[in-house]
Amino acid sequence: LKDPMDTGAELTCQKWLRRNSVESHKLDLTRLVLDRDSGNHHHQDALLNKPFVRSRFCALYPHVTIGASTVHMQLSAAELDAYVVAITSLMTRYVNRLMHMLSGSRRMIGPILESKVCIVVDTSGSMDNRLGDLRSSLCEMIDDQVIPNNKECCLLSFNSDVTLCNEDFDVVNLANASMVRYWIRRLDAAGSSGTLQAMKKAYEMPGLEAIYLLTDTMPDHGCDAVVQLCTQEFAERKIPVHVVSFNSASKDVGAYLKSVASITGGRYHRCIPQDRAQSVLLGLSRLQQTSAPAPADTASHAQSGDLYRSLSPDSLANALSHAQ
Repeated sequence: LKDPMDTGAELTCQKWLRRNSVESHKLDLTRLVLDRDSGNHHHQDALLNKPFVRSRFCALYPHVTIGASTVHMQLSAAELDAYVVAITSLMTRYVNRLMHMLSGSRRMIGPILESKVCIVVDTSGSMDNRLGDLRSSLCEMIDDQVIPNNKECCLLSFNSDVTLCNEDFDVVNLANASMVRYWIRRLDAAGSSGTLQAMKKAYEMPGLEAIYLLTDTMPDHGCDAVVQLCTQEFAERKIPVHVVSFNSASKDVGAYLKSVASITGGRYHRCIPQDRAQSVLLGLSRLQQTSAPAPADTASHAQSGDLYRSLSPDSLANALSHAQ
């Protein structure tokens, strides 16, 4: 990998995973074992149907079972070290991506990838227990996503009424950032959920490229009207609606919000609680601190193996298990 520290900030998670899969970097174990012209002995070769090593001798050779075949490996230390370097580099990239996605406003809102967006914030009564954390994340969003990346972003809140942060859809910038933060801090949860009117208002933003809908409930006037509006706007203007869900308990709410994102080509993002994200980040930080030097700089193949195990899937799973 050219840059293991690259977090791919400009990519969706789906595109990032496609670009950084084990298969895309040709590091899957099957390829390592089977894509060699010589040096590998198969207990049963699928193409030639010839046994190379008798079953009773299997234990004498390093081997791995892939599908129905037992594959014996004869790889040099240099070849194994090269594989360890590459797979460790990829694991490092995964760790850095996770830390990037769980830090700042991305933990709650996700990455803002379009240039001109409208953030639609639900402030109905059901958001009362979540609004404090959301206010902090929205202020973070201005500092870590909007202003540094020159995003044209406007905000509106909705409950029984719809309120624009800036009239005439004035976007957030350095000049008015303090005023926008003040508006965010004054958001209060009360009333019903008028999602339909809020979405209609958001679609009025000139040059709109995407809507980010932050909510935890269904609309008061039913889901069908919102889905129909989003479907119509997407057919005419190709504007995606990215949905941030604050309700993981209701299957009906989840199905409705996922459908809004799906029909508009948007992303569905479920908010991760702050304490859970901090636990995962702590585990990932410890994982980084225990990493050894790259195998090319180690004195022996054994040290290379230690490095690989320090960033192994099991270690990563242990780091993530703190969040369960």
